[in-house]
Amino acid sequence: LARGRAGLHDLVLIGAVLGSSALAQRARSPGLRVGITPALGVLGALHLVWLALASPSPSPYAHPPALRVRDAAMLDVVVGDAAFVSSLACLPDGRVVFGELASGRLWQLDGGRSDPGVPRVFGRVPLPRLGGSRPSYELGLWGLAAAPDEPFLYAMGVHRWDESASDPAARTSRIVRLRTDVDDPAVEPFADGLPAGPVHAGGVLRFGPDGALYASIGDGLRFGARGDLRPPESDREPLAGTVVRFVDGASTPELVASGLRNVYGLAFAPGGALYATENGADCCDALLAIRRENPRLHVDL
Repeated sequence: LARGRAGLHDLVLIGAVLGSSALAQRARSPGLRVGITPALGVLGALHLVWLALASPSPSPYAHPPALRVRDAAMLDVVVGDAAFVSSLACLPDGRVVFGELASGRLWQLDGGRSDPGVPRVFGRVPLPRLGGSRPSYELGLWGLAAAPDEPFLYAMGVHRWDESASDPAARTSRIVRLRTDVDDPAVEPFADGLPAGPVHAGGVLRFGPDGALYASIGDGLRFGARGDLRPPESDREPLAGTVVRFVDGASTPELVASGLRNVYGLAFAPGGALYATENGADCCDALLAIRRENPRLHVDL
């Protein structure tokens, strides 16, 4: 339909040009017969008026008319040569830590509105050597979250990756933590054995108002449109495509929402409501409101 409208639009515009030329020739030569082109010229002129007055076609990426557009923000480039920054975390003391996807390196900025400082190495999360035939892995270091009431920075990334092994445990993610009150902190294990996939890795971390650590786990393409890693229903990984939480420092996750594809963002509203950004299949990512009274996903688009 879009191609048909575009073709009609082009045809009418060509008619407008030919009609205008014919009208000009007729004005110079009153006896000249020019056939249908003047009519096309009139039609083309009316079409241009219609284009000027008609409302634009709705687009999935269009800004909602009822949503007020805020004033533009002023942006300052603080770090311009980082390698694929996958996450940011603000520590309670004002420092900002960011992580690099492939290397697992963590960098810190001392903070400050006027001068955030030069990045310094904070630590490094060990990652396995990634290999295989897939050209577009999403494996590496993803989420960071600073604990609000204890001196720890939590990080989520791939822990094991072995495509040749049939055991799902050979492809797992884990959550680790590093102390923020010491120099050169050691990496401490926190939660291991979380499902991982070559894509749809999830990996977002966020502390909630209840003090629990929330994490997103991607479906690992098990439920994806291509289906090349989709196992039988009986073998489906129960934690794939979920949001989970870790309560009171426990390393065993509690299910918050399931049936998700690949959540790349988690945020809590001032009243405590949990929202997630869902990575769409082909276009049109979604903003989800997750209702925690039901462990199955409840969505408000």
